Amino acid sequence: LHFSELLSMALGAKDQKKWFPRHIVDPVPLLKKRGLLTS
Repeated sequence: LHFSELLSMALGAKDQKKWFPRHIVDPVPLLKKRGLLTS
């Protein structure tokens, strides 16, 4: 996960999950576990 992606999440950007599929390792499970991503 890149700093710019974390920043967009913190600022409430609507398209924050747009780039997640481009990662080699899927960040979604970790973000959900930490309560940073709900859906």
